[in-house]
Amino acid sequence: GSYLDGATDDARLTLAVVLTARARGTMAFSRVEALAIENGRGGAEVLLRDRQSGEERAVAARAVILAGGPFTDGLRARAGLAQGWIRPTRGTHILVPRTRLPTDGAVIFPSPVDGRVMFLIPWPRYTIIGTTDLDATPEAPIQATQREVRYLLDSANGLVPHAGLGEDDVVSSWAGLRPLLSASGDSPSVRSREERVEREGSVYTIAGGKLTGFRSMAERLGARVAHDL
Repeated sequence: GSYLDGATDDARLTLAVVLTARARGTMAFSRVEALAIENGRGGAEVLLRDRQSGEERAVAARAVILAGGPFTDGLRARAGLAQGWIRPTRGTHILVPRTRLPTDGAVIFPSPVDGRVMFLIPWPRYTIIGTTDLDATPEAPIQATQREVRYLLDSANGLVPHAGLGEDDVVSSWAGLRPLLSASGDSPSVRSREERVEREGSVYTIAGGKLTGFRSMAERLGARVAHDL
């Protein structure tokens, strides 16, 4: 099967969001860690540490939003709140020369290894092969493993046997964590991609979701906080 997809430069998108927020009057801090969050009904106080200078400062607010992606449970622990929100999975992709695996468009196919849905995506001079979906922890290194690379190659070779792709064909590999909501007894590939929002005192937590829907997620949460305040 073939399909259409969109592409984005995630680093530049993040920067654009931050710059837009600053233009609207927001104060933005980089390389700053939240050490502790004191939660109360009338507001909250966050102890911050500048990870470059080591300076610490307490900031008071009427509401605090925790938007930590795969690191949500760690942030909630610093606020004294229950964990168990997130069961992250790691997705790995590899890049091979397009001459070794040519495609005129994005292709979806079931992996002959285990039947999972996978894809090939054309990139200038290259072809992307993806993706894996394995349980992962935020504390572990977020990088492609040799086993994942082999799985992706075997899957692509199963679709196009004459390609004969090997590890020497891999130009690049990368991995990321999906901040998926926790659920019991499910496999990583079928875990929900929906988001969850909760308020506990003056602290709001938003978790789950995907980059594709980040604006609608922000609008939903922003409207709720504005209503509560």
